[in-house]
Amino acid sequence: MDAHGVYAELVNTDITSGLEKRLAGSVDVLVVNPPYVPTPEDEVGFEGITSAWAGGENGRSVIDKILPAADNLLSEKGWLYMVTLTANKPSEICLEMRKKGYASRIILQRSTEEESLHIIKFWRDSDSQLELNNLNYWSKLVGN
Repeated sequence: MDAHGVYAELVNTDITSGLEKRLAGSVDVLVVNPPYVPTPEDEVGFEGITSAWAGGENGRSVIDKILPAADNLLSEKGWLYMVTLTANKPSEICLEMRKKGYASRIILQRSTEEESLHIIKFWRDSDSQLELNNLNYWSKLVGN
């Protein structure tokens, strides 16, 4: 990367352990390939190779921990790219991030005999945040 005049620091950590304060609001591109295979919940966090794929119920245990961490880490113009399976319910993941003010789009989809993978791109979207604020306002107004 030096040859191209690009600086990058690669970090391998348990989600964002120890990085939350240091990197809050400053990450421009976050690429995540979490353990996403649906497995029994007790397999999540196993030592060894199992930790590479064991995603718990619906494969969402690790994904659901990453979403709030990503919201904290991303800069105002930051992008999150996440690999998911169809079994992870990508539309629900996108809805969760929409509630946090993010737009999303599935930018790549690949299927094999065994799995259907998606790469989802998320970015902050002022329109979705405004929409959410209006929804919250009206919900409070009518008492819901």
